[in-house]
Amino acid sequence: MRFNNERYREIYEKVQRDAMEAGYTLEDLERPYIDRLSKQTKSKRILRMVRLAYWLGWLRGIKFCDEMFTQVTLS
Repeated sequence: MRFNNERYREIYEKVQRDAMEAGYTLEDLERPYIDRLSKQTKSKRILRMVRLAYWLGWLRGIKFCDEMFTQVTLS
């Protein structure tokens, strides 16, 4: 994934490492949306899904900030 700001890349990678330490894989974190998980609602998986949604939202927010605060230059 490409970042416009080095600071946001570092924050993103730290949060990603924290999520991996919490038991998630890079595959789980590769797409920061939970729409693909909506059909996986077995009761023993609900807590894991909620925690994954937390990590994915955090990662998506960092990426959004990186894209939003980038200077645009017109040529």
